[in-house]
Amino acid sequence: MNPSESAPKGLMVRLTGFAAIILVLAMVGGVVTLFYDYAMRYRAETWSERERSKDRVERDSTSAMKRRFTIGAGTGALIGIVYAIRCLRRCEDP
Repeated sequence: MNPSESAPKGLMVRLTGFAAIILVLAMVGGVVTLFYDYAMRYRAETWSERERSKDRVERDSTSAMKRRFTIGAGTGALIGIVYAIRCLRRCEDP
């Protein structure tokens, strides 16, 4: 066996790797969408962008934050699932 070749991984190790990718992308997507307006409030380059973000932050509610997190987490998880399916079709490890 060449040093460049790795031993085949077990099924549980591969599934754990795929699950970790999906969960990490879901959490990152959720957090990014959750705090996007808060970051734009300070990083916007124009006055109108800052004011729009400021208004959104002032009118923000808990239910809106939950909805944004859910949308971002779902999007991140979908990207992770597509990546996992791509890896499985090509017989690659994550």
